[in-house]
Amino acid sequence: MRCACSACHHHSSQTNPTKVFNASRLGEAGVKLDDNPAVLQWLKYVDMYGAKKGNKQLSLVNRDVYVTLLKSSKTEADVAKLFQSLKQNPDLAKLGESLQQTQFKSWLIREMQPATIPGLLGLRNGIPTNDPRTEIWKKYAVVFAVSMRDKAAAGKSKLSTAELAALLKIFG
Repeated sequence: MRCACSACHHHSSQTNPTKVFNASRLGEAGVKLDDNPAVLQWLKYVDMYGAKKGNKQLSLVNRDVYVTLLKSSKTEADVAKLFQSLKQNPDLAKLGESLQQTQFKSWLIREMQPATIPGLLGLRNGIPTNDPRTEIWKKYAVVFAVSMRDKAAAGKSKLSTAELAALLKIFG
């Protein structure tokens, strides 16, 4: 089975998405992620590749995609906005959600506090209500709070129960 996209038309669905990304020159300077048909076609290929690999391999595929995008000199903000925008595309919504969860796991591993995310996303002058970055921040805050709650239940959290309750109340 071959990928239907023009950016990776010469690859079979068995070719690692990172190799397709590099061969398609999507990591070159100046290549925008948003509204880029070649990037969207590559992500459709990623989705097809992940579906062929099955659930056991999906988290590895997602991690590789996330790392590939970051290594291509894209910022966390660019990658986060791309993943959020994918969730608006019916064909790629599931992939967008899955990739966003991969990014959130990376942030959790690095113990990034929700208060640091607006700056990371380039929100310098307050939090606008109708900006996709605000949605990313709110969603991460909930993921962070749930993770901290689970760590607290296991006796591994640095936050108090009251602090966790306050986080969940604010973002829940």
